Amino acid sequence: LRGYVQTVGLAAGVFWYGKLFIATSLFQRALILAGQGASLDDIEARTGQAMRTAASDRFSRFSAQIWIERLRSVVQGSGGGASDEERRTLFQNTLGNAIRDARGAVALNEAGYLNWLVLGDVYAAVVPIGIGGSYEQAIESYAEAAKRNPTSPAIPLALCEDGAHRSRPARDRHRA
Repeated sequence: LRGYVQTVGLAAGVFWYGKLFIATSLFQRALILAGQGASLDDIEARTGQAMRTAASDRFSRFSAQIWIERLRSVVQGSGGGASDEERRTLFQNTLGNAIRDARGAVALNEAGYLNWLVLGDVYAAVVPIGIGGSYEQAIESYAEAAKRNPTSPAIPLALCEDGAHRSRPARDRHRA
């Protein structure tokens, strides 16, 4: 019986590490694609494969960053000939995906300050267009990041940028 338990434990460990290896390989491919300037669709496809293969805050955080880039494109109006209703739906879906993945990263590793930083970045991305509560959510997320890494220069910088967006009149925010 002892040998059987050891064999099952070994098999489970090999399976788990195999999944992690495959997921990491897929994620590495996504990073290479990003470095080569590939489309966000291609990068997101590889990142999504990695996320479906094994859970990792790194994968979720990177996916959230991709969604932030998409969100910025939607906010800047690069929606082609889409109607207002289509753009609104695209915006809501994109923001929802960014929040989902950033919160997923936090759920997988609450102690990771980078996860909180990216969650703050999601909310900060919509501060310039005046989405209610986004500024407060960004500040809360950055404060959580600061609790976990008080010496990071990225956190005060993000707070500064967020404050600059907040202090500009609404008509000038889209130029940032």
